[in-house]
Amino acid sequence: MARPVPLNPWTMWFNLFQTTSNFWETASGTQAVLAARVPVLLTALYSPGTADHRELALMVTEKVEAFGKSARRSTQNELALKKAWNATTGDLRRMAGGGVFGPMDWWRITERNMAIASALMTLPGEMLAPVHKGVTANARRLRAR
Repeated sequence: MARPVPLNPWTMWFNLFQTTSNFWETASGTQAVLAARVPVLLTALYSPGTADHRELALMVTEKVEAFGKSARRSTQNELALKKAWNATTGDLRRMAGGGVFGPMDWWRITERNMAIASALMTLPGEMLAPVHKGVTANARRLRAR
């Protein structure tokens, strides 16, 4: 797992606000993109010969690319979180079996759990990022038409 940004109680709220802001910007941009693309779809439906085939192709490829990147980020984080969680449960089994933990063991456990919390806090924003980027770029491009 790529080392997540350490969980910082002062900046985690900014990250949460940024994700929320990007979500609403994506939602409003989606409305603008749909308003611009529905006529293109209707033209293609009623008159395929005069349709904007470039725009139609972009509709598919952009979505596949954005959602593919989002899914890859989710999968990478899921695997890293599962690995960290398995290590934590191994430590708990060791503790339940009477194992003795030294200061460095506790430090490692704390660091791993902070990384898990940080990854969980940043995951929604990371998954939204490719979709947000595509939607806002399309909204700007289609507005300029």
